[in-house]
Amino acid sequence: MNYLCMKNNQIGNLQFLYAKLSANLIHFFNETSLEKHREIFLKNIVYKEHISSHLRNTKKHLENIQSKEPILKLLEKTPIIYSFCIGEYRLIPALVNQLGYDLTILVEDRIKQQQQIFFNKLNNDLNSSSSRKPILEIVSSNDEGLIYKLKKNINRGHKVLIFFDGNSGINKISKNLIKTHFFSQDAFFHKGLAFLSHNLGIQPAGLILYSKSNKYYTEEIDQLNYLDLSINDYCEKLTTKLTNSLSKLIVKHGVSNWDTLESIHKWLDLTSMNFNNYETGESKFLQNRNIGFNYFRYAPFHLGGEYYIFDKKRYVSYEISRSKYKDYSNHYLARI
Repeated sequence: MNYLCMKNNQIGNLQFLYAKLSANLIHFFNETSLEKHREIFLKNIVYKEHISSHLRNTKKHLENIQSKEPILKLLEKTPIIYSFCIGEYRLIPALVNQLGYDLTILVEDRIKQQQQIFFNKLNNDLNSSSSRKPILEIVSSNDEGLIYKLKKNINRGHKVLIFFDGNSGINKISKNLIKTHFFSQDAFFHKGLAFLSHNLGIQPAGLILYSKSNKYYTEEIDQLNYLDLSINDYCEKLTTKLTNSLSKLIVKHGVSNWDTLESIHKWLDLTSMNFNNYETGESKFLQNRNIGFNYFRYAPFHLGGEYYIFDKKRYVSYEISRSKYKDYSNHYLARI
C-alpha cells in the first residue's frame, strides 16, 4: 500500500479499516497471522474497488453474465429473493430489473438515504431505450405499514430483494434479533426476512452472483421450506439456516470477497465475547519477541485531525497525541 500517494484522510480511513478488519479476522475467523491480515486487507480493498466499478458501468458488467436462465427460473418460483453482500451482489438489482421485473429492495433507512440517487440513475440508464421501464423502488425497514406496502407491491408483480447481512449492526431491540453461532462467535442477526416471509406465507429463495475470469455466474441457494412452523420457530430456524449459508459462501468464495467483513463486530454482544482466538494469537505473537509496541492488539489511526489507538481485543478507540501516533506508526505502517 503506497501511503505517499494518498491524502491524509484516505490514509486514516484505510488505517481504521485495517484495524477493524484485523480484529474481525482474529475474533471470528481465528486468523492470527498479521501477514495474512495484510494480504486479506489488500485483497478486500481491490474487491471494494471492483464492486464500486459496477456503479460506473453497470451495462458492461451485465453483458459478462454467462447465463441468465438460472435467475429467470428462480424469479418464477417466488417473489421474495434474498442474497448476501458477497461476490458481485451489487449487480443483482440491476440484473433483476434488466430482465423486466419490477423490483422492491428492502434496506435500512441509512442505506436508502445513501443509495436512492444511485438507484434512480441506474433505473434510467438501464431502461433508457425501453418502451416500458421496470420499476425499482427502495423501501426502508423503518417505513410505517411496511408489511402492507410489500404485500401490495408483490400483488402488483414486484420482486422483493433483501440482503440478509446488509444491516449495520444490532439495535438492542431483542424482539427483532436472533442470536446464533457465526464462525467463532455468537452474533445477532435481524430476523426481518424470516418475519416477512412467514407473515406473507411466501418461501424465499436465495441467489448470489460471482465472477471468475471476468465472467459472471449465478448460483442458487436452496429454498427454505419451514412455513408450517410457528412464527418464532420459523424465524429461528430460517435465520440459522441463512447464517449457515452465509458461512459456507464465505469459505467457498473467500472472506476478502465479502463486503461486510469490516463491520461484523457490530453484530456482537461485546459483554459476552469469546476471547479464545484472540488470547491464543496474542500469546503466540508476543512469545520470544523484543518489541516496543504490541501491534497485534493495537492499531493507530487518525481521522478528522485527531489521533487514536484502536484496541483490537475490545473494539475500543482511545485518543492519543500526535507524537504517540507517529511513534506507534513506525511499527505499524510498514506492516500494512
